[in-house]
Amino acid sequence: DSEMEEDASQAVAFTSRVIRGAPSESALRACFSSAGFSADDLSADDPRVALLQCEALAGLNADTLRFLIARAKVLTYLPHEMIFEQGRPRDAFLVVRSGQVLVRVDSPQNSGEREGLAAVSGRGSQEDYPLKPGSSAVGLLCVLASIGTHGGCASPEACRLHNSSARAGSDGAVLVALPTAALDEAFDAFPEAMRALAQLLLARLSTVVLETLSSYFGLHREFLVPSSELAVVGADAASLAQMKPAEAILRALCDGGTGSPDSVLGVSVVAASAEILEFEKGEYAIRLHQRPSHLLILLEGELYVEFLSPDVLAGSAPQGNRSGMGSPLQVVPGNMIGELSIFLDKPLPLVYRCGSRCRFAALPRDSVVQLLDMQPRTCCLRILHIVTAKLAPWLHRVDAALDWIRIEGGRSLYHKGDPMRGFFVVLSGRLLVLEESEKHSSAGSDAPPQWRVTGSLARGRLCGEFDCLKGMPSYSRTVRARRDTEVCRVSPALLHLLAMDFPYSVLHFSLKIAEESRSA
Repeated sequence: DSEMEEDASQAVAFTSRVIRGAPSESALRACFSSAGFSADDLSADDPRVALLQCEALAGLNADTLRFLIARAKVLTYLPHEMIFEQGRPRDAFLVVRSGQVLVRVDSPQNSGEREGLAAVSGRGSQEDYPLKPGSSAVGLLCVLASIGTHGGCASPEACRLHNSSARAGSDGAVLVALPTAALDEAFDAFPEAMRALAQLLLARLSTVVLETLSSYFGLHREFLVPSSELAVVGADAASLAQMKPAEAILRALCDGGTGSPDSVLGVSVVAASAEILEFEKGEYAIRLHQRPSHLLILLEGELYVEFLSPDVLAGSAPQGNRSGMGSPLQVVPGNMIGELSIFLDKPLPLVYRCGSRCRFAALPRDSVVQLLDMQPRTCCLRILHIVTAKLAPWLHRVDAALDWIRIEGGRSLYHKGDPMRGFFVVLSGRLLVLEESEKHSSAGSDAPPQWRVTGSLARGRLCGEFDCLKGMPSYSRTVRARRDTEVCRVSPALLHLLAMDFPYSVLHFSLKIAEESRSA
């Protein structure tokens, strides 16, 4: 027991050095102790401990975490050696353990804008952005979404293939790889834990990207693309028009109702609660601030999705092209809507307006939850497939730049002088921005520290953004949690990524934080 406690203590110290604001000592001790890690299978010096820097993984129960860490691999790359290439299959979740990884994106998106910038700057249209130790080289959400179901329903191609390339820096790199095959096995062995992991990752995406980053970077319509694959696999317009609602639900969420006889019977009974809902032209299938009562599959009609700006979400009623986000995006028959809102049990800043009379296969929210309980692996993976098929490819890279962190009240998120690791979005709770008082500075190092509160940050606010934008090597202030708080760390890589794909978004970000600074 004492040896195990010593190993756990070393691992806690190691993790705390790597990422301040990681899970509490008591949580990590309990995790290591209950999972039975020892010096033989996981010590503080084991590179696989780097997986604990991913808060989503560190929050898994001990059995699931032990299962995954036992299957993790340590990969060493020579200077400038290729790690993965764009267009090749995603086969692992990757975390940088040491060295530097350089990511390059070769995308036609905004190519004209990039070429114009290249002509002015004298640089090529491609640019590398660096990933430091502790960063994810591949987004965990997309790796999960690349897993197919046992019934043969494949994941979207956009999730199965890398949409960027990566190579080691000039000093080489060491990465920790969690193979996709291991995550696939975990869905069978620990379906409830993996379902919770998927919910956490999708909640992070919706809260940080669809709400906060849309406001600060001025990106809205850029988030969404026409779904790369229909939810009702293999259906065409003629068959959808004649399809029974239960059949549409089974084909979309449950591999067509495949599985053991008992499972198929139970799923069929739940799917039988599906009905047909119709909306007239101009009506909203899902309204502003609405938690959908049903999961909907469009069978016939013209349907459009619109992203609402933060000012509309603050209380303005939708009218016309109300948010100025450009033309709405059409949803074609065979696609599903409302699945993410139901999966997370929260409204989203999206509305769905009927451009003509629309017919839907509609499954009540409670029945969706029943299906998730009965077939957690299949239904959860299908929801991941459907959601990620609607996301613009650049968001797959954003997922790798995010990390969810919980901080106990009274603990510091970072101190003045700590290495800069990106900026933070407050998800819940409250942070205090602190400055050392002049009296303490002049009194000498032996005097007890005296702090002055210079700011209070509630949900939706940022901290560390000035340091990140300026490219500072360290933080200029100290930030502490006033009470238990959740934040999302946004890697500096995000600014590099957005500067390449959407240069105007970085200008919008600069103006937004300058405006908030003046009004504070």
